[in-house]
Amino acid sequence: MEKLARLMGESITEKSKPELAFSLGEIYFSDLKDYESAVKQFTTAIDGGLQDDRLPGASFFRARALHLLAETDTSISSRAVASYEAFLERFPQGKWSDDASYYLYQL
Repeated sequence: MEKLARLMGESITEKSKPELAFSLGEIYFSDLKDYESAVKQFTTAIDGGLQDDRLPGASFFRARALHLLAETDTSISSRAVASYEAFLERFPQGKWSDDASYYLYQL
């Protein structure tokens, strides 16, 4: 509830659409475990030009959400692989690079 209240406050204080999408993606991923919605929000954030230190997180968690979806729908596996590969290509020494390599290996 606190995160939703904070998000509402952020939307009023003129946060950009990519930043709001990132925050929603975090809520869907971490709190609601709604990975399909998380993928949509992280994609909106990335495609919308998300900048700063949030871009690697959006890229990693989009890949991770796709990976978790692929556990019940194997047709998504190729999207998860492509997302992890894109993340590792763009952020080879990033905070989540070791995790991404491990999860990619699992797929």
